[in-house]
Amino acid sequence: MRWYGTWVEAGVCLGWLFMAVGCGDRAGSIDTRPSSDTLSMAALSTHARYVQMRGASEIPPFQEIPRSCWAKEIRGLHPLRVCLHRANLVVVQKESDGVEEGKYISTIISSYAPRSGDDDFTFTNHEGSVCDFKRSVPN
Repeated sequence: MRWYGTWVEAGVCLGWLFMAVGCGDRAGSIDTRPSSDTLSMAALSTHARYVQMRGASEIPPFQEIPRSCWAKEIRGLHPLRVCLHRANLVVVQKESDGVEEGKYISTIISSYAPRSGDDDFTFTNHEGSVCDFKRSVPN
């Protein structure tokens, strides 16, 4: 009968442990968003694929990038569209009443640092090379 008591004690201890610490994944308990560095490298990869696709032709400002060039991490942001702004990526995630919103991702090949007011952008929540943006859509 001694083994029975040992197993009961072990079960009670495990029960208390699971109650105190938790067990398994809970929805929202782990942040699965890609890091700023990961998004910056994905932006650079997307940019490089686009440049390679275009060949030697000049890239106009605010050029939309086809989905076939988007890196996996960029697709994971569920964009409506992705555009180049200077050498950085504009990931439009929402558009309503003439205003775009989403992620602005700086790349290591760009000398431009995002500043609110430039080209009608407003930047917030800077985290490394990624920030949120709002921009009035030009007519």
